[in-house]
Amino acid sequence: MEIERRLLAEKRTRGNIAAAAAGRVYSGLKYRPAWGDSTGMRYDAVVIGAGSNGLAAAVHLSAKGWKVAVLERAAVAGGAVKTAEITLPGFRHDLFAMNLSLFAGSPFFAAHKERLINAGVEFVPAARSFATAFPDGTWLGVETDLEATAGRIAAQNPADAQCWREMAAAFDGDAPHIFALLASPMPSIAALRTSFGAWRAGGRVRSAPSSPAS
Repeated sequence: MEIERRLLAEKRTRGNIAAAAAGRVYSGLKYRPAWGDSTGMRYDAVVIGAGSNGLAAAVHLSAKGWKVAVLERAAVAGGAVKTAEITLPGFRHDLFAMNLSLFAGSPFFAAHKERLINAGVEFVPAARSFATAFPDGTWLGVETDLEATAGRIAAQNPADAQCWREMAAAFDGDAPHIFALLASPMPSIAALRTSFGAWRAGGRVRSAPSSPAS
């Protein structure tokens, strides 16, 4: 009840955007809470989790003039974006997230690219990026060489290899629609318009047909 009382009091005091204090950006909100901690520090927003999305949200709010606190229980920030030597010395592995292409092409990275690079952000492309090891000692890997990948898939199932080739051939046409949809809020009119535009253009997200068991 105390928190609700404080929020209502702040709403009455601050009113609409026009009454906002100079240097503050309210992004259309009627009011916003001001949270505090045991040290007496007060924050406009508290982000729980210092993963890539949490940090991006904190940076975005901070750039708009908000005072932000980020809370993380792990010893190292980054969430799923972590690399470590977990097998042999000198062999570094991505522990969780392996494909950061969407982040690298995001409006957030474009807006903060220089600062992020100066802070040490670096994308390392890999020609042979994904692989799965099976209990019998065999494996299946994906790489930028289409035929090399398709050849490995064909050893498991020729029909799946053909589906892979078809998916790769269609990707250039489908990609603009896929990425536009990923960048749209869900659900929203923007997402609906993007889907309709993809349908009109003949671009669609393709799903590979099921193939007989090998």
